Amino acid sequence: MEFGMFVSWVVVGLLAGWLAWIVMKDGGYGLIGDLVLGLVGSVVVGWIFWALGVSAGGGLFPTAVRRVRRGGPRARRPAEGLDARLGM
Repeated sequence: MEFGMFVSWVVVGLLAGWLAWIVMKDGGYGLIGDLVLGLVGSVVVGWIFWALGVSAGGGLFPTAVRRVRRGGPRARRPAEGLDARLGM
């Protein structure tokens, strides 16, 4: 499991908890309870999907984290596989 994927689970979970708090103004578990519930649910379901090998792809957030860590645009690498055969 990559660090960027875990961070995206945390961000999505916190966002889901915050949105649940907004939608359920008079109900729910309060701001802290909704944030914790969204965070725990996101991490648990993400881990289950990771353990089963189910993935919807890296998504934008992990890709952005990798780009920032590497220092900007993707460095040019030697062509591999189909790209090498097609001359790309």
